[in-house]
Amino acid sequence: MYNALEKPIDYYEILRVQRDVSVDEIKKAYKRLVLIFHPDVCKEKECTEKFKEIVKAYSILKDFDLRVGYDKQLKKNEGFFPKIKFEYCYREFVKKRDALLNSFRILFKNISGKNKTDISKKSKEFFQCQIIVPDEIFLMPLEELEQRLLYSQNVYVRMNAAIAIGYKREKRGFSILEKVIMDPDYEVRKAVIWAMGNLRMKKSLEFLKLLYNSTYSPLRLEILKSIYKITQGKGLLLHGMFIQAFSDDIEELRIGALELFLRTNKKLSYRDVKGSFENISPQIRVLIDRLISENRILNYSY
Repeated sequence: MYNALEKPIDYYEILRVQRDVSVDEIKKAYKRLVLIFHPDVCKEKECTEKFKEIVKAYSILKDFDLRVGYDKQLKKNEGFFPKIKFEYCYREFVKKRDALLNSFRILFKNISGKNKTDISKKSKEFFQCQIIVPDEIFLMPLEELEQRLLYSQNVYVRMNAAIAIGYKREKRGFSILEKVIMDPDYEVRKAVIWAMGNLRMKKSLEFLKLLYNSTYSPLRLEILKSIYKITQGKGLLLHGMFIQAFSDDIEELRIGALELFLRTNKKLSYRDVKGSFENISPQIRVLIDRLISENRILNYSY
């Protein structure tokens, strides 16, 4: 059983460094411990758990802003353990609390007829398994995820935070994601757009549409996917964006739009896809032939 009076977790102690060490020394300590506790080196179960602690400690202490916040909270909370407001040190408490709350959310979703989300499948749905997000990231409170997304210098930390915010589906999530939509890193922007779609908030549709029209890159496809998810494949807004995408200069977008459209029960006028017949690629030809075979292109004749 968790003891609220136990000593808060000290990330400096985990990395076996002093509290005033430089970032370079933290990195050296991390690399040294990885050579000892990495699962590929140490096969014992205790090593796996220890390695997770080391990674968590390193992710906080190597990031300047997260470290500053951690140091302030560590100093404030030392000597007063019963006050459970310490985001970083009371890791086990937060994990158990969030796990319990999540159980209640799943219970009430099932009662209301909504499908539950399997946390083990979250990373598989995103970037086609190219990004694996640790389960403990999904259990972090929204405030900690916000700090990671806004201030971390690590691309993967920001990506993971965005994905987790998308899965939490809390109302404040949109305002957080909106702040970093112009992140300098392409993959972070992609993660943020995906997260906006997963929030399923209709108020974000106009924002995503404006973003689509101001973006000239494969990100347009990600935006279209998010709009599709929010609208559940229905509505005039999505239909208009489909037609716009079918004549786009980016072939990847045209292909993606056709694939998404095939998942709906909508029909098209021939004039809406006429541009797609020009300089057609074999992949687009297959998709259009499928639409034709399903009688979903009106006023079309060979």
